[in-house]
Amino acid sequence: MLGVQFNFLVNEVKKKKLEEKNGIIMCCGYFVFLTCYASSCAVGTSTW
Repeated sequence: MLGVQFNFLVNEVKKKKLEEKNGIIMCCGYFVFLTCYASSCAVGTSTW
């Protein structure tokens, strides 16, 4: 029984770590997207 609970805890921690990793990747992607979008807007307004 204790082993099962321990395995469950380990799996939960692994899942949390994976979610954090995905969250960080998502944040980075979003930040890059915003930066690119902002720079393209700046270029677009300067050419008008």
